Amino acid sequence: MAMSLHALGSASPAIPREESTLTERLRRFGSEEDGVDLIEYAFLVGFLAIGCYVAMTSLSTGLVGFFTSIVNSFSRILP
Repeated sequence: MAMSLHALGSASPAIPREESTLTERLRRFGSEEDGVDLIEYAFLVGFLAIGCYVAMTSLSTGLVGFFTSIVNSFSRILP
């Protein structure tokens, strides 16, 4: 029972269709640069959010001190 190499196919094992498309998709994902702008904008928004948080935290500390001094001034003036 002799079989030709053509009948057996290639020497490497056959890769299922789903796996080959997954490998192909991963390769394309690594080489495409379409989503790079989106990532850059996400980093920009993240840094702005962190900056706003830090600014608001320090501003709130200053505002609490300011309004506390006003309340203390009124408590001395008013009986």
